[in-house]
Amino acid sequence: MATCHYRSENLERLECLITSSKSDATELASLRDNIQTLRAGVRLTELDSEVSTHLLHLFRLSSSEIDQRSRDSILKEISFPSMKKR
Repeated sequence: MATCHYRSENLERLECLITSSKSDATELASLRDNIQTLRAGVRLTELDSEVSTHLLHLFRLSSSEIDQRSRDSILKEISFPSMKKR
């Protein structure tokens, strides 16, 4: 009887391993597909000339100019019509 019990446990474990390996294979295939999708999306394409010009301009800006532009942008965004009235 004990041998039959061990065989039953072993069969259950094997079934679990088989199910798990099928699940792992499905996950690996999904990961492979996702990696291919990411690789396709990361391929570089030609930039619009306007975008290229803006990027070059930004790279040439000094740190203080970038800080000043950031402050100006923030102040512009939080401004409201009556803010200077007191």
